[in-house]
Amino acid sequence: MAEYHLQASQISHSFGAQTVFDQVSLKMRSGDRIALAGSNGSGKTTFMRILSGQLQPDSGTIHLSRNARIGYLPQQGVPLSGHSIFAETEQVFDHIATLIQRRQQLGEKMAAGDHNPAVLEEYGALQEHIEHSGYYQRESVIESTLKGLGFHRSDLERPCAEFSGGWRMRIALAKILIDRPDFLLLDEPTNYLDIEAREWLEAWMNRFEGGILLVAHDRYFLDTTMNQVVELFQSRLRRYPGSYTRYEQVRTGEIMQLTREYEQQQSEIARHEDFVRRFRYNARKAKQVQSRIKMLEKIDTIELPPHLKPIAIPMPEPPHSGKDVLTLNGLSKSYGNLQVLNHLDLSVQRGECIALTGKNGMGKSTLLRILAGVDTSFDGGLQLGSGVSVGFYAQESAYSLPEEPGILEYLEEQAPRERAGSVRSLLGAFLFHGDDVFKPIGVLSGGERSRVALLEVLLQPVNLLLLDEPTNHLDIVSQDVLAEALTSFGGTAVVVSHDHDFLERIATRVIELGPRSHRNFPGDYRYYLQRIQQESAESPGASSPAATVAPDTAGGAAQQDYTEQKRIRSRIQKLEKQEAAVVAEMETADQEVAWLQQRLSDPEVYTDGEQVQQVQEQLLAAQERQEHLAEQWEKIDTELNELRSPDLS
Repeated sequence: MAEYHLQASQISHSFGAQTVFDQVSLKMRSGDRIALAGSNGSGKTTFMRILSGQLQPDSGTIHLSRNARIGYLPQQGVPLSGHSIFAETEQVFDHIATLIQRRQQLGEKMAAGDHNPAVLEEYGALQEHIEHSGYYQRESVIESTLKGLGFHRSDLERPCAEFSGGWRMRIALAKILIDRPDFLLLDEPTNYLDIEAREWLEAWMNRFEGGILLVAHDRYFLDTTMNQVVELFQSRLRRYPGSYTRYEQVRTGEIMQLTREYEQQQSEIARHEDFVRRFRYNARKAKQVQSRIKMLEKIDTIELPPHLKPIAIPMPEPPHSGKDVLTLNGLSKSYGNLQVLNHLDLSVQRGECIALTGKNGMGKSTLLRILAGVDTSFDGGLQLGSGVSVGFYAQESAYSLPEEPGILEYLEEQAPRERAGSVRSLLGAFLFHGDDVFKPIGVLSGGERSRVALLEVLLQPVNLLLLDEPTNHLDIVSQDVLAEALTSFGGTAVVVSHDHDFLERIATRVIELGPRSHRNFPGDYRYYLQRIQQESAESPGASSPAATVAPDTAGGAAQQDYTEQKRIRSRIQKLEKQEAAVVAEMETADQEVAWLQQRLSDPEVYTDGEQVQQVQEQLLAAQERQEHLAEQWEKIDTELNELRSPDLS
C-alpha cells in the first residue's frame, strides 16, 4: 500500500469572538494511530470537519496526497436512504464500477500500442485501488463487517429506516469501514457499540493499514488502538507519543506544574497590587509605585487550564436499608415462547456494586427494568429488602423528559431542597457550561438529554441505583467523576456498561448472563476478565472425554457412536449460537416496539397525520417481526431439547 499524507498547516478558526484554533498544524501518515484529546468545547469536532473538507477554516491549508481518500464519521446525523442495510452498504462500491470502466479503456489503449508512461501509471494505480477495495469480494466483506458490528443475517434486507438512531450510526460506520479509505476520521465511533462490537472494531483497526484520527471516551479502547495523542488546548495543538494512559500521566504532571506556577504568579501579582494600592498617593514612594505598575504590565499572565477533574459529585446520603437489598428466586422472563431470563437465583447485599455483563441480547436491560419495577411481566420471585428505594437510569430515560423548562430550572425542581443550590455546579461535571444550563430541554441532542436524565437520578436520595449504560454520552473526565461518585456511594448499585475501564473502577462483583443460565464472579471486573481469558485459552486445547478415547478396533459400532456424538455436539454449538442471535434480535425488537408505543402516546405526534400513520406502520412491522423471531426461537429450542435429551447423550 502506498504511503499517503494528510496535513493541516497553520489552521486558524473562530466562531464569532471565540477563537477555536490559532495556527495549529498536524501531519498524518499512513499507519498513524492518533487519539484527538481535549476538553468539551475545545474544538475536536470542528477540527475533524476541517480536515475532512466539510468546513473551511478562516486561514491555513489542508493538503491530501494525490489519489488518497478520507472517510469521516460524525457523532450523529448521518443521512441514510430508505434501502435495505445490504443495499445501503453496497453503495460504497458504486464508484469502483466507474474505475473498472476506466481501467478497461486504458487496457484497450495499451493493447493498441499506447505505451505512454502516464497511461501505464494510471492503469497500475487503478488496478491496485480496485483490488484493495474488496469489490470482487463485496458480499462477504459487507456481511462480515455488519456481523462484526452486531447485525444479524436476517437484518440485511430490513430497511435502514426501521432501526433506531444508534443502529443507524452503526450502518454509517460499516459503510466507512467497507469503503476502506486511506484516512479514517472517527468522531465517537464507540458511543453506540456494545462490548462485542467494540472488540471487533478494535481488531479491525489494528489490521487497518491507513491512518486513523479518533475521538473516543473509552480509555481502554484508546489504549489498545492508538499509539499517540494530540491535545487541543487553549486554541493550540500538542502531540504526546505513547498510549492514552501515558498521555494522561504526563498531562497531569504538566497541569500540576502549571498550577503551581499560576499560584506563585498570582501571589506575586497580589503583592505588587497591594503595594500600589497602599502607596499610590504617597509622594515619597511615587517612583516605587510606578516601578511596580510597570512590573505588573510586563508580567506574561499564566492562564490556568481546567483541571482534569474539575468537580466531584457529592452523592446524597442514602437512606438506611436492610442487609439483603434484593433477592431473586427462579426469576424468568419470556416474550411469548422466547425465554430471555431463565430461573435466576440471585441475592444482592447492601454496599455491593454489581456489574451486569453478557452478550448483546442476554437480557441485561430487561433485568434492570424488572428490578426497577418498570417491567412487571415475569415469573418467579423478586423481593426488595427493607427500606430499599430505587433510582433507575435507562437508555430511553431521555425520551421521558419534558420539553419546555430549561435544564437548570428542571433539575432544581427535581432535586431535594437541600441539593437544589448545587445543581449548577454539578451540571459542569456533565458538560453543561455557561449559558448552556438555560437551554430548553426540547432543543437538546439525544446525548445531552441523556446526561440530564442521568444527573436527575443521581440527585435523588436513594439507596439502590440501577444504571443502564450511564457513560454512553460522557467524556473521559466526566466518566472519572461518575466512577468516583459511585465508588463513594454508600448504597448499592447494579450497572450495565460496555466500558471496561469504568467497570474496573466501580465493580465489586460481576454477574454474567448467558443464554440459559447466569454465572457469579465474586471479585472485581479485572478478576472477571482474567477468568474469561483463562477459560478462552483453555477451551481450544481442551478435549471432551469422548474425543480422547480411542475407538474400539474390534468393531465399527464404537467408531460410529463416537462420530455421531461429535456430530451432535457440533450441531448443538451451532444452534446455541443461532439461539443467542435470535434472542439478541428479540430484545432489539422489543425495545423498538416500546419506543414506537411511547411515540404513539405523545400528543405531539398526533398534530401530524402523516407522521401518525408512519409510526403506526413501523409499530405493526416491528410487532410482526417479534412474532417471526418467536417462531424462529421455538424451532431452535425444540431441536436443542431433542439433541440434549438423555437417549441422545
